[in-house]
Amino acid sequence: MDIRHFLLSLFVLAAGMATGQSTSISPYSQFGIGDLHRMGNTSVYGFGGITSVFSDGYNINPANPASYAYLNQTTLQVGTRVSFLQLDNGSATQELNLSHLNHAYVALKPTGANWGLTLGISPYSSTGYESSILRNQEIEGNTADINDNYLGNGGISQGFIGFGRSFESQNYVFFKDPFNNIVDSLRYSKHSLALGVNGSYFFGVIEEERSIDFQDPNFLDTRITSRNKMKGFGADIGLQYTYILKQNYDQDKKLRERWSLSAGVSYTPEMIWSTSLKELGETTQEFSLVSFPIDTTYIINGTGTTSIPQRLTTGFSVRYQGKKGREVTLAAEIRNQEWSTSERNIDGVLFNPQLANFTESSLGIKFVPKSIQDAKNFLGRSHYYFGVRTAETYLQLDSYQLQDEAFTFAINIPMLASKSISRFNFGMELGTRGTTENNLLRENYLNLQIGVSLSPYFKNAWFRQRKYD
Repeated sequence: MDIRHFLLSLFVLAAGMATGQSTSISPYSQFGIGDLHRMGNTSVYGFGGITSVFSDGYNINPANPASYAYLNQTTLQVGTRVSFLQLDNGSATQELNLSHLNHAYVALKPTGANWGLTLGISPYSSTGYESSILRNQEIEGNTADINDNYLGNGGISQGFIGFGRSFESQNYVFFKDPFNNIVDSLRYSKHSLALGVNGSYFFGVIEEERSIDFQDPNFLDTRITSRNKMKGFGADIGLQYTYILKQNYDQDKKLRERWSLSAGVSYTPEMIWSTSLKELGETTQEFSLVSFPIDTTYIINGTGTTSIPQRLTTGFSVRYQGKKGREVTLAAEIRNQEWSTSERNIDGVLFNPQLANFTESSLGIKFVPKSIQDAKNFLGRSHYYFGVRTAETYLQLDSYQLQDEAFTFAINIPMLASKSISRFNFGMELGTRGTTENNLLRENYLNLQIGVSLSPYFKNAWFRQRKYD
C-alpha cells in the first residue's frame, strides 16, 4: 500500500468515527450544542491550549492556519483521547471514562518551501449523557413516584482544508577575522510574517430523549425524542509575526543565544448552520421493563438555522534559544467567543439557549533540553510543554456561569529507530469544571492525549512526482 492509499483509508476511517462515535460523557453536554472541543494537537493541549502563537515545526496546528508555513516538511498527525471523569454533587461521586479518535491531519510541505497546505478532520462539539432523577409529586391526593430520564448522544464534526504562507526579510550576520576583514556570512530573517486561512465544513446530528416515567404502572408515561441535524460552512483566518530582538554567534557560525518575540491572532467569523429538527411526543406504557408507544401527542418536522458566534484568539510569546539547541518559550493567550448572541430559528420560532460569553486565559512554557544531534538520550531529545488555563465557559445555569480550570503537560519523543523527524506525542489535562453549589455538579477530569506525528525520511519524500516508474 503506498502513502496515497494509506491516507485515503485513514480519512475514510476518521470520517466514519467522527459521525458514529460518542465523544462526551459529561452531563453538561446536554446544553447548547454540547461540549466544545479544542482544535489542535497533543502539544497544544499540553501548552495550556495556546494556539495563536504555536508554530512547532513538528506538529500541525489547524487553529491558526498561518502556522502551516513553519512546518519542517510533509507531516501526518493522528491523535486519540482518553477521558476519566469524576462527578461530584457534594454528597456522592460517580466515575466514568471514554476514549475516541481526537484528530487526523495531513500537511503537505515541500522541503524549503515558504508555504504549507493542510487538510483534516476533528470533533467540534459532542453530546453524550444519561441521567435519571427520582421525585415525588402529588396527583389527585395521592403521592406518585416519578423518574425523569434524560439521554443524549451525537455531536458536530469539522472537516477542513487550509493554506499558510510566510514572508521573511533577508538579513545577514557577518564574520570577521582578527584584522576586521569579512570572511563569511550567514543569512537569517529578522522579521517573519505568516498568513493563513482554513475553509471548513461542519456536519453532525444530536439526538436526545426525555421521558417522564411513573413507577405506578396504572399511569401512562410521556416520552419526547428529538433529532437536530446541522451542517454549514465556516472559515478561520490566522496571522503570526516573529521579530528577533538580538542574537550572537561564535566564529564557527554556531548560535550562542537568540531572543525573539512572537505575536499571533486567529479569527473565526460568525457562522450560520442549516438546521433541521424532528421531534416526536408520545404517551407510553411499560410492560416487562420495555416502554411501548400508546399514542402520539405531537410531531414537529421543521427547518431553520443555528448561529455560531465569532471567535477571536490573541497571544504572544518570548523565546530564548541557546547553545546546543536549548530552548525556552513563554507564551500567553486570551480567547473570546460571544455565545450570548447564539440562537436557533426553526420555522420562525426562536430557541434562545441562554448561553454566556466564553472567555479563556492561558499560560504556557515550552522547554527543549538539547538538539537531536547534541542530546545523548531520548529525554534530552524530547520537547516538553507545561501550561495552565482558566475559562468562563459558555454554560450558564441558575445564574451561575460554569468555570473550567486545568493544569496541562505534554511531551514529544522522537522515534529513535526512524531516520525521519517523526515523533510520539503524549499529553494530559488535569482539571475541574462546575461546582457543587446551587444543586450543580463538579466535574474532576483527567484527559490523556496519545498520538504520532509522522514525517518521511528526506531521501524518501512523500507525494514526489517521479519522472520514471
